[in-house]
Amino acid sequence: MALEWASITMLVLIAVVVIYISSVYLFSPEYDAREPPVLPHMIPYIGHILGLIRYGQHYFSILSAENKSLPIFTLQTASKRTYIVASASLVTACERNQKALSFFPFISAMTPRIFGIPTKGRAMEIIKHNIDGNDGNWGLVNETSKGMHSEMAPGSNLDHMNRSMLSIMATYFDELAREGGLDVDLFAWIRPRFTIASTEAIYGPGNPFKVEPGLESAFWDFDQDLTMMILGVAPRILARKGYAGRRRIQQAMIRYFGRGDHKNGLGVIKVRHDVARKYGATTSEIALFEIGDLLGVLVNAQPTFFWTLIHMYSDPALLGDIRDEILASGALKVQMSEDGRRRHTIDITTLEETCPLIVSAYREVLRLRTLSSSHRWVMEDTLLNNQYLLKKDSVLLIPGALIHADPVWGPNAKEYNPRRFLKKETNTKPGAYRAWGGGQTLCPGRFFATTEIVSAVAMVVLRFDMEPADGKGWKMPETDTTKVASSICPPKGDVKVRITEREECKGDQWGFAFAEFLNRCS
Repeated sequence: MALEWASITMLVLIAVVVIYISSVYLFSPEYDAREPPVLPHMIPYIGHILGLIRYGQHYFSILSAENKSLPIFTLQTASKRTYIVASASLVTACERNQKALSFFPFISAMTPRIFGIPTKGRAMEIIKHNIDGNDGNWGLVNETSKGMHSEMAPGSNLDHMNRSMLSIMATYFDELAREGGLDVDLFAWIRPRFTIASTEAIYGPGNPFKVEPGLESAFWDFDQDLTMMILGVAPRILARKGYAGRRRIQQAMIRYFGRGDHKNGLGVIKVRHDVARKYGATTSEIALFEIGDLLGVLVNAQPTFFWTLIHMYSDPALLGDIRDEILASGALKVQMSEDGRRRHTIDITTLEETCPLIVSAYREVLRLRTLSSSHRWVMEDTLLNNQYLLKKDSVLLIPGALIHADPVWGPNAKEYNPRRFLKKETNTKPGAYRAWGGGQTLCPGRFFATTEIVSAVAMVVLRFDMEPADGKGWKMPETDTTKVASSICPPKGDVKVRITEREECKGDQWGFAFAEFLNRCS
């Protein structure tokens, strides 16, 4: 009997192999000689997908390193061609073809899986209505994007966001100083504090992340399981915690909007709510839409702050130069307070302009550690750069990590050079800097992110000393490249550090000066 079952099992396996091999030969697509070179995989159809699941977006860097001479190449993923742009020289050509190479189909494809919205229903109809803007700059997606770029551009609205976020971070730094020396896991210390400060800056006093305990954990459960949710393979089972986390976030946002708390939030949340209402979205649907914006607000700022501190404190010479630069810039004002203590005030309105080294060091963190890709759908057969044929209904990806490793950045492109952006020519490489995306996906929050991180870093480096808690010297942690929503990925493991207030300013008061305050005083 056992022998019979063994024979049957073997026959089934042979049949499966024969069917699979036959399907590969029968249904493999034919490629035009003008298309980018195809990189085969030993497991056709799904091999590259498995690579992405295992390595995340770092998989593109692995492939590019094995094929250094290719500025663009093709992956066969399931039934689709996927073109990978590996050279900065092709980026501008991609961005010029916004009609032929469009981001908007990805919104239609990914929204149901990320937000849990039915693929066919009123909510998706609202989202897809004139999504490509062919009939003018109107519709939910277009008007929301336009409103967010306007609200988060330099001006009074952005000043309010900066004031809210940095005022809260200043109180956390005060708590750290009162501890009188503390051993902490750095990323674990940063994450909850940045979460509250960033969301408070947008949602206002009714911030659901502050008033509803456990919501932060629910969000990070959702972030952790997002890859499986996007794949759409039994998410209720394989992404159980993320699925539950998304539901909890939606319920919290329903309560937030239901109370009318968004009316006391910043302009950006009012824009998102009011545009959605204009096109007929319910409170429940608006609450789901908000999850996508939360990803943009939370997943990148915290690891960027972490990596910036690690790079600075692990390089004593750089740390000293940045401290000296801020002290000499005039961006730091020192006065005596009424209780006789010194008060140090960092003027965020002049910090970035007068302190190019700290800004360069921050921008270099983004350049070195950006792993996200710009996604485009090929709407029609397109000859890219008069050289490469891109076939209709294929996918085009521009991985930031590949563009930032391009020789255009010099022979040390894969190394951290905090002074790289001090050179004028570094700031004029068209298409080569992808930290904020580009074209249709240019990040509206780039000004807010830059000010919040550069200003917070400035206060930390001036106020605190930091060293590895074990006294064995700095060791750069590995990066968790599996985070599908992250442009800047978090560390795979944390770094335990000892943080102490610097002797020369121990017991002093610290704060930030904002545009609104300075205008009142002028």
